[in-house]
Amino acid sequence: MKVHDMQYSYVRPVVISLCIIAAAAAGCAIVGLPDAPAQPFARYRLTLEDSDLNVIRVCGSIYGANEKETRLVVTHCDGSEGIDPIGLRAFDTGGRKLPVSSDGCGWVVKNSRRDFTFEYSVVVTIEDGYSPEIRNKLTLLGGDRSRVMGRDVFIVPGIPVSSGVLVDVDLYPAWDMHAAFRSVGRRVIVPRACDLSRMMAVMGSYRIHRSPVCGIDLLLAIGGSWAFTDEELFETIRLIVSSETAMFGSSPHDRYLFICDRNPVKGGGGFDYYGVHVANSMVLLLDPGMDRSELYDTPMALIAHEFFHNWNGEAIRPRSDDLLWFVEGATVYFSYHVLVELSIISREQYEWRRERIASRYLENPCRGRVPIRSAGNSDLGDRDMVHLLYDGGFLAAEALDRKLFEVSHGEAGLLDVLRWLYEHESGEQGVDMETIVRSILEVSGHDLSGFLEMLVGDPAPAVLAGGEQSS
Repeated sequence: MKVHDMQYSYVRPVVISLCIIAAAAAGCAIVGLPDAPAQPFARYRLTLEDSDLNVIRVCGSIYGANEKETRLVVTHCDGSEGIDPIGLRAFDTGGRKLPVSSDGCGWVVKNSRRDFTFEYSVVVTIEDGYSPEIRNKLTLLGGDRSRVMGRDVFIVPGIPVSSGVLVDVDLYPAWDMHAAFRSVGRRVIVPRACDLSRMMAVMGSYRIHRSPVCGIDLLLAIGGSWAFTDEELFETIRLIVSSETAMFGSSPHDRYLFICDRNPVKGGGGFDYYGVHVANSMVLLLDPGMDRSELYDTPMALIAHEFFHNWNGEAIRPRSDDLLWFVEGATVYFSYHVLVELSIISREQYEWRRERIASRYLENPCRGRVPIRSAGNSDLGDRDMVHLLYDGGFLAAEALDRKLFEVSHGEAGLLDVLRWLYEHESGEQGVDMETIVRSILEVSGHDLSGFLEMLVGDPAPAVLAGGEQSS
């Protein structure tokens, strides 16, 4: 399929007005108001270059350029590694080719303070296997529906860019499109340039359901046939979103897109469902043969888990991998408690699941030689190390919750610690173990640094080996 080059002959004042509208819609500062800094603004267009080889053509434009050179980079603010653009070229507005060179950290366009366009191709094929690729590549093309994840396709300007980046998703012009960020037709309004990596858009035969929940604009895009109805799944999502938002009093985003699709892989260990959380997008990959009764069983912990990461993992951002036990362990712990409180699973189902977690932890060959806080520093392709991180993290979160309840005489728990961190430590700076210790002191009045060090620094803490359950 041949895709014609982008045309850039539209009138510049119109583009400026569009960006003003985009910035207002995104809740950002409007370019052009008094005291607003003069920054360039960006626009992208995605087209399908080769449907058989899953090749997307990306065309970008920078307007109001004020530097002699502009760097284009693949390192995004969410920590993802980015892509390898094929055939990167740049042109000025007259169509003249501009010099482009690689500096090892990206590409430098010598634009001499002139507006310019750049274009490249990217392959988005995902191998059908149980590998880290399923986490890193969420774009899916072809068939009767497709989805696009921004980090799979975009390189971004390494200079400050005005709010309201416009993205025209013209992959399948005949299909309707919906996105995690605000959209009009097939245009997505991305708040900031670094948010391009977090942009998720779906198109084609996805069935779209939409509802406000706790001031949040909630969307579900579901494809394929299931043993349960769309409404049953959406109501479950609504309950979980409402409950978890109430736990913290507010949410990091005012709009969320859940995508439910078939899981493309099936591992030997019964890998039948998988979830990925990227900012305000949640991808739920489920086994299409899943029995209807499982909609109200442990697979729904997937939704509770991924949505809880909005706070513990995104807003409360760990500075290093030695806090992954806290991010994953506390999230698993509270996701199951949410399901119990909502009667999505019974107390008996929870206890059965907890017993399995405790047994797997005690039988883990890594236990006794690797402390929980170090489990996230190793290859997460190692199944035993992954289980140590999640199972040990769950049990450590449970033990810490119980200890907090005990020393505060029932006045504080681990959720209070998470609330404090969300209110006082949200942002790009992130948290470390000292921050966790300080937050515990703030909510309970007790210094539990020694207890915490024993939990996650000892390769075989006795309190976890005892298998005590929470109250």
